[in-house]
Amino acid sequence: MYETSLQAISVLVDLGDSEHARLVRSLERYMTQELEVEHFKHETSIVGAGKGTWRYHHCSPLSLDEADLLELKARIARVEEFIRLLNDKQSADARTSNCNHAVAIRVAPLRGDVMPQPHVELVSREIHAARRAASVTPGAKLSRREREALLALRDGKTRAAVAQHLGISVLTLGTICKRAYRKLGINRVSQLRDISLE
Repeated sequence: MYETSLQAISVLVDLGDSEHARLVRSLERYMTQELEVEHFKHETSIVGAGKGTWRYHHCSPLSLDEADLLELKARIARVEEFIRLLNDKQSADARTSNCNHAVAIRVAPLRGDVMPQPHVELVSREIHAARRAASVTPGAKLSRREREALLALRDGKTRAAVAQHLGISVLTLGTICKRAYRKLGINRVSQLRDISLE
């Protein structure tokens, strides 16, 4: 049982000071281990999840250049902003309510040679059946530009590289992908592996 009376705790440190740096590392360990363990010990297993339960886990080593990192930071900032809005909405509600979802975002630079790993995804039978149907349904008419963008993304190119190759902005590429995904009945680039785009 715990109670919070603050929206956030801000800790100002000087990372050039070795003692401050040590404190930050210990705080990071606490935040990433203790709090995640505390929240995720209540996690529903994929087998026990209800039909409408939303669950997603993705861990993938990536090779990121400076543009990719900037885009990733911007996207994470949008997720954090949305979570803050949800927190504000919840704290504005006078009733006490329990958390029913936990969110953990972790991006860490790696040292040494780490090879990319295959994407592993746990999905329900319903989602799997819908994807298979989308992969064999000939009704999805992609434009030439949509097909070109999706093929490049499926081959592992970054959004920034694909946008540059097509001579468009990353935001425009996002719109093209969203439209193409809707036609194919998917919502992530990793699902392109199951679909023929030729």
